[in-house]
Amino acid sequence: MKGFETMKTTPRPVSKVEFDKLLQTVCNWGRWGADDERGTLNYIAPEHVRRAAALVRSGRSVSMAVPINTVAGSDNPRPAAHYMVQNYDIHSDRGEPQFCTDFLGACRR
Repeated sequence: MKGFETMKTTPRPVSKVEFDKLLQTVCNWGRWGADDERGTLNYIAPEHVRRAAALVRSGRSVSMAVPINTVAGSDNPRPAAHYMVQNYDIHSDRGEPQFCTDFLGACRR
């Protein structure tokens, strides 16, 4: 957009009461009952899924994952900390289930 980069808008502060009131207008918690597990995904009806599936032209999937930068640098002064607690390739002779756990910590800037 032309001129967009020079446009600066600072939102006005809102009180807790104003925020809570706004939250209630957009909140879906409990809308579909206490046992609901889909939340807002309930708005996606079967006909939406059917129409979306009709748009598929190939079976290729594309990851939307963003790599987590754990290396400090001038552009990343506080990198994320990622520690593997147990490697999945360590096998037990006792026939125990194999699993992997890790820790990921990040600081707000």
